[in-house]
Amino acid sequence: MLEKERALQDVQLERQQYQRKWIITGLIAGFILVLLGYRGYQRKRLNSRLSKLVKERTEQLQNTNQKLRDAYEKVEALSLSDSLTGLNNRLYVEQHIHSDLDLSQRAYENHYRGKQALPKNADLILFILDLDHFKQINDRFGHDGGDRVLIQLKARLKSVFRESDYLIRWGGEEFVCVARQTDRREATDIAARLLTAVSDTSFDMSPGSLDVTCSVGFACFPLVISEHGPAGQFSTLLKLADHCLYASKRSGRNCFVGIESISTRLSQVEKLSTTEIQGLLNEADSTVVTSLESEQNIRWP
Repeated sequence: MLEKERALQDVQLERQQYQRKWIITGLIAGFILVLLGYRGYQRKRLNSRLSKLVKERTEQLQNTNQKLRDAYEKVEALSLSDSLTGLNNRLYVEQHIHSDLDLSQRAYENHYRGKQALPKNADLILFILDLDHFKQINDRFGHDGGDRVLIQLKARLKSVFRESDYLIRWGGEEFVCVARQTDRREATDIAARLLTAVSDTSFDMSPGSLDVTCSVGFACFPLVISEHGPAGQFSTLLKLADHCLYASKRSGRNCFVGIESISTRLSQVEKLSTTEIQGLLNEADSTVVTSLESEQNIRWP
């Protein structure tokens, strides 16, 4: 009986120990599950905070980048525009004109190769305008008065040229205007309207008013039109237009002189002196147009 009772006690003890182990194991497992759940919650919460923080930082960076882009565009616009008139400056046209020249040149090349008919507006015309006796305006009204004339000139230029054309203050009282994708046969009409836009309406000098005239020189691109294809560069075009401008100045001012075309290649014009350019023009078969009564009245520099 004692042995049976002892054996029964041993069984009960083992059972209690077994139950105790299961309880302890369950508690540990439960603690681990709670810990894992808490860590998962914490991780989820941390990920949520990180996602929110990343989103906020991304939005801040985007806003900052947009502000930087806006600031850069403003700086770039300022670097490419004239501070007094708001027109573009020479850096702007030097950056953009070459694509226009290439477009015109390709149109003529394709035409001569028989690939397409010549487009109606395949030319480019470069005008240089200079206000007459501008030093006298500064002497009479001061530099502020001269500035008022230059500012008012902007609206008159815009009344002659299209929105797509280039209007550039080249320096001082000199302006470069580029008629893009146009017909060279319109050059004389545009030049005449330029003279009229400046001279027909007095400039407001507050108080009083002032009558001002201008002189214009221009050159058309392509300069050479033949089966060999077009030729010419921006520097060549600019120098020839400037040559024509000085001719209009010497011929009495308030007039225009322009070169529509020339039969010889002028790739080296920018390296020639004024006398050499005139000699080349005299030798070549060039088409010169003017608002003067006759081409013979032109006094070339």
